[in-house]
Amino acid sequence: MWYNSSWLYRQKITIDHTKVGADLTDYPVYVNLANLSSGFFSHVKSDGGDIRITKSDGITEVPVEVVSITVGSSIGEIHFKATGTLATASDTEFYIYYGNSGASLPAIDSTYGAENVWDSNYKLVYHMDGSGSSIIDSTSNSIDGTKLTSTEPTEATGILGKAQHFDGRHDVITSANLTIDDPLTVQAWAKPDTTTPGAFKRIVENNYITSFTLLTGAGDTADEYAFFTTDDYPDLSGAGDITDQSWSYLVGTHNAGSSRIRVNTTNGNTATNPAPSSVNIPVYIGRYVVGGDTKHSFDGLIDEVRISNIVRLDNWFLTEYNNQNSPSTFYSIGSEEEDVVSFVPSIIFI
Repeated sequence: MWYNSSWLYRQKITIDHTKVGADLTDYPVYVNLANLSSGFFSHVKSDGGDIRITKSDGITEVPVEVVSITVGSSIGEIHFKATGTLATASDTEFYIYYGNSGASLPAIDSTYGAENVWDSNYKLVYHMDGSGSSIIDSTSNSIDGTKLTSTEPTEATGILGKAQHFDGRHDVITSANLTIDDPLTVQAWAKPDTTTPGAFKRIVENNYITSFTLLTGAGDTADEYAFFTTDDYPDLSGAGDITDQSWSYLVGTHNAGSSRIRVNTTNGNTATNPAPSSVNIPVYIGRYVVGGDTKHSFDGLIDEVRISNIVRLDNWFLTEYNNQNSPSTFYSIGSEEEDVVSFVPSIIFI
């Protein structure tokens, strides 16, 4: 079956079931457009407005978010919702359609629009792209972020498309207010420029006293990440060491009095810790801002910040790591297919 005759081309995306930790419902799949087969960037619209994703039947559409696309450089970032079940027992197939010069993307709040890629438990999703002063929240909550200035932090190459580079002195992204308490999941990718000890290096936080903080350099040491939800600074090391100039996938969770940090595919120990207070306060990325204290500033790259009001499963995190760390091995891409319209020849009797 073919989605629509106005779309001239498609490619099959086959997700490797061995990279999926468990059967997952409505999982948001990341696709690095640079992985697509030859022909995509020759036939897609320059703004990606004709990109559509369907299930394996070729016609059942699913929500898609086009974060970025640069046709001349053959790069881009999209996310789509694997509506229903992403299976761990067998491969799951989707199609990406393109090649309709008259198409535009669905409205972001429509059934197949960008906001519906993210389930209602996501309270904030920042892809961390943007060379201007704003960082856009991809969820329907519209909790957008604002940089310190229009150029600080600066846009740079990330692990998923673009990221933001923090200078370790005063760069910060401040969001609109977010109310969240327990349960809680905070996620980010981080790549430090330095692991010099001596201060907590803020990655993502709500308020270091009453809410949550995801950081490096916990306990003034250089070799651990930590997550805590009050100022008690529980020791959540043991999940992995910080390495200069290396990307790490970080997850902090809190539920029913228990906090935990995850680094890449490894869970650290848990700690008993009170839940964050249910207060309506901003999210800060890259710096501790209370009192203007800059010694806690993060030095390096931060990408793909996500905050949820549930504790997502370990197999969800494993699948995210596999998908985002190495997208080209998470899925395979088929060759370009072209819509073929069959014509029935007329029979002329003489």
